[in-house]
Amino acid sequence: LCFLGFLKNRYGFSDLFRTIIGFVAPMMILLIDYRDVDIKYVFPKIYKCFNIFIYFTFVIQVIMSIKLGRTGGIVGHPLTSGWYYSIFISFNMIYYKFFKEKGDLVILLDIIIALTGTVLASGRMSLFAVIFLSVIYTFSCCRRRSIPYLILPIILVIFLSTDMVNKFIWDKFKETAAWGDITNGRMLGIRDMLFFDLFPKFLLGRGLGYSNYVSQYLFGVVNFENPIIMFAFDYGILTTILVNFLLLIIPLCSFINRRNYLLAINFICLFIIPFSYNGLAETVGILIVLTFLIYIFLALNFSKT
Repeated sequence: LCFLGFLKNRYGFSDLFRTIIGFVAPMMILLIDYRDVDIKYVFPKIYKCFNIFIYFTFVIQVIMSIKLGRTGGIVGHPLTSGWYYSIFISFNMIYYKFFKEKGDLVILLDIIIALTGTVLASGRMSLFAVIFLSVIYTFSCCRRRSIPYLILPIILVIFLSTDMVNKFIWDKFKETAAWGDITNGRMLGIRDMLFFDLFPKFLLGRGLGYSNYVSQYLFGVVNFENPIIMFAFDYGILTTILVNFLLLIIPLCSFINRRNYLLAINFICLFIIPFSYNGLAETVGILIVLTFLIYIFLALNFSKT
């Protein structure tokens, strides 16, 4: 369908190449048979490397935030940084349940790091995901029952009342609500689509970057901040449906069929976050990370252990 769109719209080979590299190629990771992966060997290596990366970027992020305020550290976009902290909580939870137990104090330290890093990135969606995953983390992994029922709620209440959270989360929420859109502009694109009666084509899109042209030059908004709408304008509604079926519906059904509900919950939380801002539709790296996560989760799902 992307190639047919290239022929129909006659855009340059550079755009076709960018489409293949940035949109088609990342999803080809899922063609590798994950049933043959020795996940008992692979996942602990990924887990340890990713934890080192998070600890390092967390320190850099704290230092940078003292002078710059909202920051994503070495990750780049702050919202991507918030997503990575959600992955951090998810990976640690999975490692505890499927591989090796951890002490309760270490679990609480993981949660505090993820909460702090997410707030410094001003990621509201990521913060909700981290809080939800933290609750699941403590209920499913902590030995002391007082932690999920008493200690974690106290930590969350104290943390969410700090000046840091007020500055990076609540004040920002109040600012966006003051001008009538708590979605920070994400609903403006949908409103303008209805107002101008301009919608994506069903079969073929208008090519890479067309959604930015529509939002900036026709609607006058900065960005749709909605990858589903952006994919629909760029590649067509049918392609967008197929992509979401491949990346979301098939893996989710697989987890449910094998009764791996913990994987399903973690997967949904990690899947939603990159669809809450425009990075997924505009950068190659985020889609690569997302498809790699899906691959790892599927390998865990079909692991014989």
